[in-house]
Amino acid sequence: MPHRVVAAGRGDAALNLLARIIPPLVILILGLAAWEIAVRVAKLPVYILPGPVVIVQALVRDWATLYPSLVVTLLITLGALTAATGCSAF
Repeated sequence: MPHRVVAAGRGDAALNLLARIIPPLVILILGLAAWEIAVRVAKLPVYILPGPVVIVQALVRDWATLYPSLVVTLLITLGALTAATGCSAF
């Protein structure tokens, strides 16, 4: 059975979306896995380089403490983006 070739901008939209999303997602997963494996194999202490698993555990465990800081950081970032966008018009 011949393979279906989809030209750019044509064909099934869901197929095109998957074709654009899956490769970066696979690279992200492989990168995180390589990071975790490297940290474990090298037996690096978490204060030097924590692995992705340790980072996610800390985010879940300390979310109540980290959330207010996240909000402040996002508001500052949004303000800076707004100022930079407004100033770039001049």
